[in-house]
Amino acid sequence: MVDELKLLKGSPIYVDKIAIYPITIGEIADDLGIDEYNLYLSLISISKEQYEITNEEITNFDIVCQICFTDNKLNDGRELKTVYLEALKQFLRKEVNFVVDDKYAYLIVNNIDEDDYYFISNSNYDQIIEIIKYQNCLINICEEDQNNPADEKTKQLLEKQKRARELLAKAKKQGDGEILTLADLVSILISNGNGITPFNVWDMNFYMFNNQFNRMKMLDEYNINVRSLLAGAKAEDINLKHWMSKVD
Repeated sequence: MVDELKLLKGSPIYVDKIAIYPITIGEIADDLGIDEYNLYLSLISISKEQYEITNEEITNFDIVCQICFTDNKLNDGRELKTVYLEALKQFLRKEVNFVVDDKYAYLIVNNIDEDDYYFISNSNYDQIIEIIKYQNCLINICEEDQNNPADEKTKQLLEKQKRARELLAKAKKQGDGEILTLADLVSILISNGNGITPFNVWDMNFYMFNNQFNRMKMLDEYNINVRSLLAGAKAEDINLKHWMSKVD
């Protein structure tokens, strides 16, 4: 399980000496743009499940290599392999390239300021991608449930990934059907205070931003439900969840 304190603080998380860095709201605004950010998340989420591959000998990294070494292009004409490597570079803050020997393909991570090289392969690829997903809220921190079988856990994670993908990056609909963009959500969070201002919101990593936005919603819903009960609403009609609970 990934340390949630590190996710909230925005610390890099390491796998085999490879640092995985969070994305800040400012980086999305200035460097990537919301569409490119969404694209990067889609590319690093490529998996065998998407292609309904059940052969246990085939890994997610095998699928990525197959797709990248085939002449695949994105809708804008860019080489998929090139953009995929750009996506990894964004999350690892290092140059990343494919290397191929007689039998296997690897990703090599180059420490630009040093002569150190680290390798990504079947042995650590899934760990690295999982951390990127946690940092960008594609999967959630949750309590371990020892009663769930492994295949059921996998199913739940896939369902959560579908629901949470592009949670803030894509538009969300509210009760009146109005579409809210990431810019709208930033503005909403700023307007609610709690020390978050137009000057510091851009330094928040995406995980923290998402966490605080959801916490704000929980507090708002709790206050509305309490007022409804005081006004005479039936307790069985109110889903009263205290705002000091775990963020869903």
